[in-house]
Amino acid sequence: SLASGDYQSVEMDLVFGPSTTQHTVNISITDDNLLELNETFVLELSLATNVTIYPNFTTVTIIDNEGLTIGFDQVQYTVSEHSGSVEVSVSVLDGEIPSGISVEVT
Repeated sequence: SLASGDYQSVEMDLVFGPSTTQHTVNISITDDNLLELNETFVLELSLATNVTIYPNFTTVTIIDNEGLTIGFDQVQYTVSEHSGSVEVSVSVLDGEIPSGISVEVT
């Protein structure tokens, strides 16, 4: 994985002996003070000897902590036609509200 300024790149060989069934790869994440979009990177396994690799990649997403995230509390609501209305909740999911914010619902 090639690093940006938000994480440390990693390149290592993992050796599995007869009693080794798991290794942990530690990737350092940098907590900067920049408001930015979430960043995604991929770790890949390759150049295996005497083994099949599956799956050969995993995706890591770094969630920016300088911003504010709001969203619907649920991704789906079900309501009976005769109920007359439905209450759909929108909440602050992550971060603190620095001052007033607004979002349009359509």
